[in-house]
Amino acid sequence: MNKKIIFKILKYIASLVFAFGIIYLLFKNQDPVQLINEIQKVDGKWVFLSMLFGGWAYVSRGLRWIVLIDALGYNSTKVNSISACFCSF
Repeated sequence: MNKKIIFKILKYIASLVFAFGIIYLLFKNQDPVQLINEIQKVDGKWVFLSMLFGGWAYVSRGLRWIVLIDALGYNSTKVNSISACFCSF
């Protein structure tokens, strides 16, 4: 196999091991039943509103970037700008 492919596979494996390690450390002292019970107590309308306003924040940030990029003489589509903001957090 090519060295690039092996290196790419090792990067993905290392990332997954790191992610699962962090998740394990975060939840190792938690009781899963109690955690599920606490999550079920959450009012869904507030979660939905939070997601709605969070999504709107990304959309408005993407549209503001279009204004800034156009002022520099470059062109960008709305979809590209908004997607870039969603990906970059």
